Amino acid sequence: MKKAKHRACSHDRVQDDGLSRIYRAAWLYGGIPFLVLTSIFIAARRGAGLADFLFWLAVIWIALVRYVEASCWTEGFLQPSRAALGQWWRFSVIFGVAAGILYALAKILGKP
Repeated sequence: MKKAKHRACSHDRVQDDGLSRIYRAAWLYGGIPFLVLTSIFIAARRGAGLADFLFWLAVIWIALVRYVEASCWTEGFLQPSRAALGQWWRFSVIFGVAAGILYALAKILGKP
């Protein structure tokens, strides 16, 4: 019996169950509506400090979840391939810029 050199990802494309799909959808695709909701709270000046914190926490969380998801599709767990890392980097930069624009827009609209 051969011992594995690295820890393998527990996510298997063939045996993908419904619960893992719901979980991924909730964290990846539920994050964007959460960002929009927190930006509305920022613009309405409701709980400004908390809304700002939750907004940027969600941005970081979505990027990290995307990294873990990208690394699970490659050979090793949390060791993404060069191509997967490049895709994640592009996603993170574009997503960060879009989140910054949304944040700035909410701050501008929230001024009296």
